Amino acid sequence: MEWGIILFLLSMFFTMFLRVMHLESKVTALANQQKRIEQQVDLPEHPVYEDIRVKIREGKEAKAVKLARKTFGLSLIEGKQLIDELRNEALNQGTSSSK
Repeated sequence: MEWGIILFLLSMFFTMFLRVMHLESKVTALANQQKRIEQQVDLPEHPVYEDIRVKIREGKEAKAVKLARKTFGLSLIEGKQLIDELRNEALNQGTSSSK
């Protein structure tokens, strides 16, 4: 009986793990599709991005993360990733414009 419970719990864990992996792949695919659509439609950028870029240039990254999180409802990690992307984008534009 104990082995039956253990096997049942292991099978449930494995099933849940597979479902989570499947959902993560779907979310990634949807995020990529959204980026492609945004590029094709050429939507205007959200006005808060300029405020975030100003805070990054001023060295106030923590405030930039806070603003991004408040505006877009991001987690701390997602907000930090967005700030890193914008900072890298600015660095890449600065390097390409100086060539």
